[in-house]
Amino acid sequence: MNYPLDAFRRVDMREVAPGTLATSQGMWLLKLENDGHGTPQMMILAGNDAGSVSNAAGPAFAVSGEYSWGVYFDSLDFDRNHEARPAVSIGADGVIIHGHAWRERMFEKPVNTAGARVATDPATYYCRSFSIWLTGRDGNRLGDTALLSV
Repeated sequence: MNYPLDAFRRVDMREVAPGTLATSQGMWLLKLENDGHGTPQMMILAGNDAGSVSNAAGPAFAVSGEYSWGVYFDSLDFDRNHEARPAVSIGADGVIIHGHAWRERMFEKPVNTAGARVATDPATYYCRSFSIWLTGRDGNRLGDTALLSV
C-alpha cells in the first residue's frame, strides 16, 4: 500500500463526525450517527465481527484533511441474500452499506456513506463484493490497492 501520511490522523472514534472512515486494531470502522439514546455508534466493515454495529470507542487512524473515501463494486453480482453482511446496495440517494446489530445478523442496520441510518426497499439487491479506496480532493482513487476489500 502507498498512501500519503497526511491522509490519516489519530482520532477518538467517540468524537469524530458520522461518515468518518478509520482503522484500529486490524478493523476498518465507519462512524455512524448516535443511536436514539445519544450513544456514539460505529459499523465494523472489515476485521473481527465485520458487519456489526457497536458502540464507538477508542483511538483509531481516520481518513482526514483533503482526502476522502469511496465505495467501488468489485463485481456486479447482486443478489437478494440479505444475511451476508457487510454488503452494499444502491439506494435512491446513493450507496447504502448494510450491517447488522451487534452479533444479531437478523437485525439489519443500513446506513449511507455519511453514517446516517436509512430505510431500504424490501426488494433490495445486495453486492457482497466491494472495496473502499482512499480518494483525493479530485475524487480520484489514490494508492495502488484498496484500503479494504469485502
